[in-house]
Amino acid sequence: MLEANFRVRDRRKRKWFWTENLIVDKLMAKIGVHAHGGYSALIRWADNDDQTCAPSLSVIMEKTGLTRPTVVKALKRLQQGRLVAIQRRQAEDGSKIRNLSFILDTSQSPLLGDSQLNYLAPSKNERVTLGLVSEGLCVFLLVFFVVRLNWTLEKIGRTLAQILERLSIQATTGQGKKVG
Repeated sequence: MLEANFRVRDRRKRKWFWTENLIVDKLMAKIGVHAHGGYSALIRWADNDDQTCAPSLSVIMEKTGLTRPTVVKALKRLQQGRLVAIQRRQAEDGSKIRNLSFILDTSQSPLLGDSQLNYLAPSKNERVTLGLVSEGLCVFLLVFFVVRLNWTLEKIGRTLAQILERLSIQATTGQGKKVG
């Protein structure tokens, strides 16, 4: 008779993988289809026990049909949304080896909170647009404060410093790390 302390090898072909409904229902629109494709590729190769995987960028590119810059951006969005964590690795001789990706608990993603709708970093085009809007708004506010309220540049500087300090405090997360 055989002892009960063994594990039979599972030789069934796995022709499917699953993703949580939460990803499609609540997060896909926030992370975008490219990041969702990257997430699908990662969970496709994730180990069932520890939820780690190490596909190369080339493999992710091949399977998703995305370019290298798009895959890199998608992986960054997944990290920002705390859907995956990526550990950079090197061999002992200093040469690069594939990064190790960890699939994280989606229920802990800050993207689920209504206050976090714009949590992900803006794209380059969005940053340029925001920069132009910000510059225009700053000029408008300076003119308003000086002309309408007779503020001095010194008073404007002090007020802006106080505002920036408050924003910095509000941007601090529970772990004491600043977001963005």
